[in-house]
This record gives sequence, structure tokens and C-alpha cells, in this order.
Amino acid sequence: MGILTRLGVKSIPLSIIETAVFFVFTAGYFYGPQAVFSNWWRENAEVRNTARDKARDAAKQDALQGGATQEEADKAGAKAADAVGPAKVASKSLPVWMWIALGIVYLLIVTVWWIPGDEEANRKELIALAIVASATAVAVCAIYWHEVLGVAKTFYDIMATGGGRTSS
Repeated sequence: MGILTRLGVKSIPLSIIETAVFFVFTAGYFYGPQAVFSNWWRENAEVRNTARDKARDAAKQDALQGGATQEEADKAGAKAADAVGPAKVASKSLPVWMWIALGIVYLLIVTVWWIPGDEEANRKELIALAIVASATAVAVCAIYWHEVLGVAKTFYDIMATGGGRTSS
């Protein structure tokens, strides 16, 4: 089922390690491109917004020195800033098309990594997957226990009230 199986290794402890490595790979695969893109976008936004501020300040200064009113100077500053380009927000997610491309490539990686093997290897890989998934779920619950309890309470409240419906 996994890469270790193709290498002839059929061990539950090694399969657990392989599955854990794949979980870490998955997290990095989806976090890495987003982090790189966010940093690039933030730097780009800072450069653009700094250039806009400089152009606005210079145009306002020139207008005020030329005898314009504060309102006219503000308009001239805004026009100069807009000539540089539109303002950019400092944070942005990957474009949708990039998420789709990442998803398609990830499905190809999963398909190649977890090709089914013989019955014994599949069983050991499935046990390893269950152990790692359970350990990950327990770790997430331990780290975010307050949020998990809030969601569980909300779910209980919805179920106890019949989905929020009231009877007449």
C-alpha cells in the first residue's frame, strides 16, 4: 500500500512512521505554497503602498506650495497615488486556480504513494493509518480542547433542541 510495502517492509511500527511522515508531508504541501505566496504578496503590497504614500505626500506638498487649498492638495495627492496603482491589502490567499492545481497534484501523489499491495501489507498499512489518524485527532483535541468543547456543546444543543425547532 505504501512506499515501504513496495520496498518489501511489512512492519506496523515502520508503517506508523511512514504514515506520520505522510501526514507531515501533507501539512507542509498545503501550508508551504500558501506561506510563500502570502510573504510575496505582503512584500509586494508594502512596496506598492509605500510608493503610493510617497507619491501622495509629494503631490500634496507641491500643491500646498503652489497655493492650493487643503482639499485641492488632498485631491492632487489621491490622484498621484492612484497613478502609481491601486492600494493592496497586506494579506491574501492563493488564487482558486492554484488551490485546484495543488489538489490535483496531491491526488496524484496520494495515488502513487498508496498503491494497494498484498492483503497483509494493506492490513498493516490500514492499522498504521488508523493509529496515526487517531493520535492526530487526540493531539488536535488536546491542543484545541476549548474550541473542541465549544463545538461539541453547540452540536449537543442543536441535537437536544431538535435542530433549533420548537414545538407549538
